[in-house]
Amino acid sequence: MTEDYYSTISNQLHKIRERNQDVVNEHRKLALELNDPKLQTIAENISILGLHILSSLEDEPLTGIELANLLEATRGGISRAAKTLIEYQLIQSFQPHDDKKKIYYRLTADGANLAQAHDEMHHKLEIAFRNQILKGLSIEDQQVIVKFLDSFINLRPNP
Repeated sequence: MTEDYYSTISNQLHKIRERNQDVVNEHRKLALELNDPKLQTIAENISILGLHILSSLEDEPLTGIELANLLEATRGGISRAAKTLIEYQLIQSFQPHDDKKKIYYRLTADGANLAQAHDEMHHKLEIAFRNQILKGLSIEDQQVIVKFLDSFINLRPNP
């Protein structure tokens, strides 16, 4: 690989990191898909982690530790996001009668509606991604990209 490729790849990865600021745009897209004006306003004030917590709770109640493991987040991050979700009445916390040590979270009706809208938004983005990017790539090209991105994600800085 020549130095030009290294430079090009480095610049492209920098652009990807810059585009992560598009989180604001995702919140706007999500808010526009909601029919409820109250949920539109709330959606713009919920973190990405908060939205992912909502989606994770769709099937069953989970503890903060279970959410942290599932979402690869810190317990503190889960606690902060959960506090906000509780304030907006999107989730409720509860303790089972037989185990007072564990605190579980479950969706409210508004939380379920927001989680469903979030899932639908991700589904639409996935379809757009497939149609715009992967459509013109061979399976071999896609395998190279996956291998590269796995290496990039697992990259550890030198101590």
